[in-house]
Amino acid sequence: MATAGAPALGADTRAVLDRHGYASGNHRARRITASDIADLARTVRDGVRDGSFSAREVAEAFTRAVSAAKELNAFLVETPEHALAAAAAADTARASGETLKPLAGLIFADAG
Repeated sequence: MATAGAPALGADTRAVLDRHGYASGNHRARRITASDIADLARTVRDGVRDGSFSAREVAEAFTRAVSAAKELNAFLVETPEHALAAAAAADTARASGETLKPLAGLIFADAG
């Protein structure tokens, strides 16, 4: 879902998300490896940096994935507002031509 003024997710990114099951919401369908996570992180990082999609789109997609997995009780505290604020900062920095921080656009979760 593209936000106003932001491009839709690119085909390469959609392919990675599909391969990992995130685009379909079926991410529990197979075991995700460390290599998968690294691949997804690189794709998200690079897509945000090159403008293929916005950090806000990433934050919204992961917020939806967390919400869809509520029955797992994996997240004690959800802070989507923090993710959206960080995404807004990354998108603003990119729009103004600033060099993005190394992990700009990536979403982190601690499922303790």
